[in-house]
Amino acid sequence: KIKMKGASSATTSKESTRALRHFFAWLESNYGGLVFDPSPKIIQSSGPSSLLAADLLALMRHDVTAIHVKGFYPKTAAIRLGRQLALESETKRRVWKVSTSRGLESSDVSTLGEHAPFNVASAMGKEEEYFQGVGREFYKRRFEMSDNRGGDDDNDNDDNKLPTLWPLDLLRLSLDEVWPWGAGLARTTTASSKEKDPSKQLPFSAGLPRIMQGPSRWRQGFIHVDELGPLDVSRGLFSANIYLQLPEPEDKPTNQ
Repeated sequence: KIKMKGASSATTSKESTRALRHFFAWLESNYGGLVFDPSPKIIQSSGPSSLLAADLLALMRHDVTAIHVKGFYPKTAAIRLGRQLALESETKRRVWKVSTSRGLESSDVSTLGEHAPFNVASAMGKEEEYFQGVGREFYKRRFEMSDNRGGDDDNDNDDNKLPTLWPLDLLRLSLDEVWPWGAGLARTTTASSKEKDPSKQLPFSAGLPRIMQGPSRWRQGFIHVDELGPLDVSRGLFSANIYLQLPEPEDKPTNQ
């Protein structure tokens, strides 16, 4: 058994990064700027109860481009959570890197949470840490961010806290109730075991908070995709974003 030491792992990492950079440069040069949906159709509705199975089915069939639900999360609660996350981002944010013609650059988007995105954790060989962080993230958002005391303002005991209905939990509940086949978190076995026992399967994250700090240098917006689904008309990866705070209109210079 021969074990190599030295710079081999670092060299491999650099080569992988260089190859990935070249791939995205090729992808952007060949497919960047293409219009995949020349006449987008967007379903407009208001409030979480307006999310309908018929609209979701139309989205899955590519009959519509998007579903825009205004006021999905209550406005007052959204403002409060937005402020809490903005404060948290001052010390705990992770800045996203994006591939450009000049290589990897810092973006205007930061991620918060108890774990890195799964693709990042997987690339670093830290799947175990990822799944441990998922559980901590669930608990933190539902309980530690709560400032509701159940009507007893004089008692700071955590046992009296009312859990926060985290926006992603509200989305999951809404989808589970509306989607004909139900909706739940993806699950997998632990990274260190090939055991197929369902009791040992762990849940993936439902999503992470993101802070998009303006003014953006991408004036037409910054869109993140997790796969190349738009290149295949027969499939797609569908995602949901819940916006807690939005920039003020341009006529209000107070927005930062």
